[in-house]
This record gives sequence, structure tokens and C-alpha cells, in this order.
Amino acid sequence: MGIKNIILSVCMIVKNEEKFLEKCLASLGSLADEVVIGDTGSTDKTPEIARDWGARVLNIPWTNNFAAARNTVIDHARGKWILSIDADERIHPISKTEILPAFQDASKMAFQSFLLPKKGLTPQHAIRIFRNDPRIRYRGIIHENIISGLNQAISESGGEIGKLPCVFDHFGYERKRVKKHHRDFPLLLSDLKINPENTHILRHLGLVYKHLNQIPQAEETWRKAIDIIRLKERIEPRNSLAYIDLIKCLQVQGKTTRLLLDEAIKTFPDNPVLFFLNGREFISEGRFLKAIPVFKRLLKWGEEKNYDCSISYDARIFAAHALISLAACYFLICDFSESKLYCEKALKCDPENLNAKIFFDLLTSRERLPHHNVFSRKKDFNLARIRIRELSLDRKINPGEIKKIFGGFKGIHETDSDERYNNYGYRVLAGSY
Repeated sequence: MGIKNIILSVCMIVKNEEKFLEKCLASLGSLADEVVIGDTGSTDKTPEIARDWGARVLNIPWTNNFAAARNTVIDHARGKWILSIDADERIHPISKTEILPAFQDASKMAFQSFLLPKKGLTPQHAIRIFRNDPRIRYRGIIHENIISGLNQAISESGGEIGKLPCVFDHFGYERKRVKKHHRDFPLLLSDLKINPENTHILRHLGLVYKHLNQIPQAEETWRKAIDIIRLKERIEPRNSLAYIDLIKCLQVQGKTTRLLLDEAIKTFPDNPVLFFLNGREFISEGRFLKAIPVFKRLLKWGEEKNYDCSISYDARIFAAHALISLAACYFLICDFSESKLYCEKALKCDPENLNAKIFFDLLTSRERLPHHNVFSRKKDFNLARIRIRELSLDRKINPGEIKKIFGGFKGIHETDSDERYNNYGYRVLAGSY
């Protein structure tokens, strides 16, 4: 094919990708007019596989800089447009005729598609197709992106970002993550030396600390990112991730996150994950009636799918997680019929959900559980608490799952006059959920 006829160049960098590469290249179908692959030092069959599929393979020295490697490959591309993909990704089937007309639109500088980062997560927007313009190049040592270069090109020459119905699947989470974290750690630190206020890199550094079981360092890093975010004039949806990671980490440890949650929700009022974490915090505080509408809102979000797709979310918070949380809330305010209803919905949504199975067993098979719509006396409350304690000793049930559901009862306390969570002025204080 003559150079003038090359419209779309597929570009990627690889190293020891024999497990994924063939399926990635197969998924491209007839989309690519050429495939350019930069190999940064494979010791397996990756280069042979790439050549067998007709790719041009470039041997690129690894300089501990992902952006530099990607840009080297793009510099060798001859197409008018670039499709950037990783070896552990695949593109959903789409015909070339379906997207070819979009490349004739002179007003478009790039196209927004969808990326599914991991099985079980919702799709998020991603820019993987852009003009082969020398200004549009990747930046960043790690977690590199083209946004800055793309914005520069649009600012100087005009144009806009269009949309294409392309969907990319990512399968990289199948890898051994510990090795990846050790690889990423020095690169993240190097990036921060250049730009110490890069909150995106700080957030990922916190994740590496967490996965390496260095929890205090993870928390400190996320707090540093949040301090920088607080001073930003322009807040982006992905800035919420530092808040989310820190709140989740604290909740797992049974620590209160109320002040941090209130700040995060005020800053990101339409973030579904923050809604879910807020519902969990309400449960931990014993404020079950406040938690119920939170989880119902998540169910509605799941039905309408009108949440912001700038970032990805665990799809279970819109379904099974919200349903089992509602079952827990209704159980803890002693509305067993509603609890059973949501438990059944959770099981229908996720038949293997262990928490839902435990609830269903608790609500249908345990004869000593009080069958009242509310607990009318402290004695009834204590009976239920004893029953839950018995369940935690049942060898057939994982005690950790009981703790996840109920959080462990800390006692019964009289509420303030404006904070009555049942008809008799008592509430249960649950621990971490």
C-alpha cells in the first residue's frame, strides 16, 4: 500500500507480551492500514508473533519512560491517524467502513471511545484515536497521556474531539501485580521529581504503597494529593480518586471518615462511588434510615446509566452491593420483610453472593430470630444480637462475612430527639461495613 493511502496506523509498545499480543492483533481485524510495534527488550516470542501478523517491529531501547517509547513508535507511523492500543487490550469488532467517514472530517483532532479497564467495571471515556500531528504526543514518564498535546493542537489550530463507537477491553489485571508495582514505584517517584504536584501520579503512588502493604505511606500520599486538589481552580472527575482511595482504606480499618466524605461529596456531588462509601459510613454510624435512600439512588443510577463516564466504577455498587446494603439496613431497623425482599433481589442479581446467602439463611432458616417489624424492647434487641453472635460461631459461615454485613454491634444507645431510627428511640451502632 502506498504511503498516501495509509489512513490508520496502529501503534503499540511491547515487552514479553506473547500471552496477549496475538489476541490483540486479531481483534484489529481489517481496521489497520499498518501496525507499528516498538519492542523494548522482549525475551520471549513477542517479536515473532508481531511479524507473523504483518507488523513492522522496531527495537526501541528502554529509557524508563513510557511516553518516550510510545512517541518513538508514533514517529515511525505513516498514517494520517493513530490508533494507540496496548498488547493486553482488545478492540470490540467494528467495521472499517463504519469509522472511515469520521477520518474525513477536517474539524476533528481526535475521537473519544470507551475503555473497559477491568472485568466488572463500567466503561470510561478514553482517547485512543488521534491525528498523526507532531504536537499530539504522549507526556509523562508513567501513566502517560496525550491530553496536554491534544489541547495544545486544538488551541493553536482549532478543531474538536469527536466520538467513535469503539470499545477497548483491558486484560492486564491478569498479570502478577506485585512485579508491576515494583517496576512502577521508581518511575512514579521520577515523575514526581519533575512535577511534584501531579495528583494523578500521587494517587497511583498511594496505590502502589497500599498493594505493597505500606498503609501509612499510602495514606500520607493520598492526603498530599488531596491537599493539592483543594487548591486547584479547576477540579476534574479523576481528582475524586485520591479521596476515594483514602476513604476506602480508612473504612476498612474501621476508622471514621465522616468529615472527609462530606468534603469529597461537596466537591464531587455526582460521584457514585462516594455515594456508596457514604452509605457505608451511615451504616457504620448506625444511621440506617439515612443510608437507605443513598443505596436506592445507586440502584436508580444503575438503571439509567447516566453517571459521569470520565472515570470507571465497580458495577456492583449499582446492583448487588447496593441491594445487599439495603438488605442490611432494613434488617438493622428490624423490617425483616423488606430485608428479605432486597436479599432475594441481590441473590437474583448475583447468585454466588456470599453475603446475600448469609442474609437469606438468617431471614428464612433461623427460628430464634425475633419476628417483629421493629424491636419494641431492649430484650428483643439483645436476642437478635445474641443470634448474630451465634451465627458468627457457626462453622458453616465465615465470621469475616458476618462482620462485613453487620459490622459487629457496639451496643444500644438512646438517640437524640431528632435522630430516631426506630419507633422506640433506640439505634444500633455498627462498626466498619
